[in-house]
Amino acid sequence: MTLINRKINAKRILHVYKSSHIETKGGAEKVIETILNNSKHHNDALFCSSVNSIHKLKKSKIIGFKNTFTISSSPFSIKLLIHYSKLIKNYDIIHYHFPWPFMDLLDLLFNKSKPTVVTYHSDIVKQILLKVVYYPLMLLFLKKTKKIICTSSKYLNSSLVLKKFNNKCVSVPIGIEEPKVNYKKNYKKNIFSKNNYFIFVGVLRYYKGIEILLNAVKINKINLLILGYGPLSKKIKEIIKLNNLNNVKVLSGVSDNLKYYYIKQSIGLILPSIFRSEAFGISLLEGAALKKPLISTEINTGTTFINKNKITGLVVPPNNEIELSNAMIKIKNSYNLQKIYGQNSYHRFKSIFNSNKMIKKYDEIYKNIN
Repeated sequence: MTLINRKINAKRILHVYKSSHIETKGGAEKVIETILNNSKHHNDALFCSSVNSIHKLKKSKIIGFKNTFTISSSPFSIKLLIHYSKLIKNYDIIHYHFPWPFMDLLDLLFNKSKPTVVTYHSDIVKQILLKVVYYPLMLLFLKKTKKIICTSSKYLNSSLVLKKFNNKCVSVPIGIEEPKVNYKKNYKKNIFSKNNYFIFVGVLRYYKGIEILLNAVKINKINLLILGYGPLSKKIKEIIKLNNLNNVKVLSGVSDNLKYYYIKQSIGLILPSIFRSEAFGISLLEGAALKKPLISTEINTGTTFINKNKITGLVVPPNNEIELSNAMIKIKNSYNLQKIYGQNSYHRFKSIFNSNKMIKKYDEIYKNIN
């Protein structure tokens, strides 16, 4: 068991989410990982996993409960249902990461006294039937919580759900540590003969707009590197093969250092999301931290809180391969724009999205929750 420095009045926090950074490289998982590694409080986490497991980290532990079944992308664990009430007794605060309908059920059934905090990562967008059935449960769950944390003021102001709980909502932008690139370690690991490519980084999910991006590079013939894996991996590779997109390469399972290297060597980073499920876009932060121009879409979420049109990069309408293609051409053909947008991106990252700023705000919230 990790010893806690009581001089800072450290509390014991349990993070609850459907998946962990141990198995999945998503945005919410990255936020939890950053808090676990940097908070002054003692933070542990539990999640649904492929097997029952406990991962002991330097400052915390991660507890995985085997997924029994999945409904509409929401995993359920019978073992977690059985053990949850006993497990939470060891913690001062339960920190839920929304959305995950199963955790709402866990809290309403078994948490009778522990104060709760919710980080609201995204509305439920695609699962319309689930949302209708789940909506009353969700409202009860959110009403019970002490504090709701949204990852950007833009998402807070545009979410119909959050407007119902405006009195308990606060905006805490996601922050990441500034990436460090080891050039010697990655020497000669270039994918294209010249560093004349754009890069997409992320889990290959339905809302990422990757098919639109493939249509764009089919039009403009610009090189594209896709770093990621996920539910659409097979489909994306089939589209690339079917359309003979020799200007597109896909890599998965690369280390963080190699990922940062590929971002740094690129022309710019693209996040062509098409639904509000893309509530923030951490890959945009990674691009900004490495002084890259950004291209994203206007879906009224945190993506345009990070990427300011014609300041840090270009913002185009979603589901529009023509506009996306034109934005890529414009940045590729102007070294001056690349430099200006890249510098502005980095400045915005340093001033707003540094991990220390995020951790300080979370620790202050934990301190004031009773």
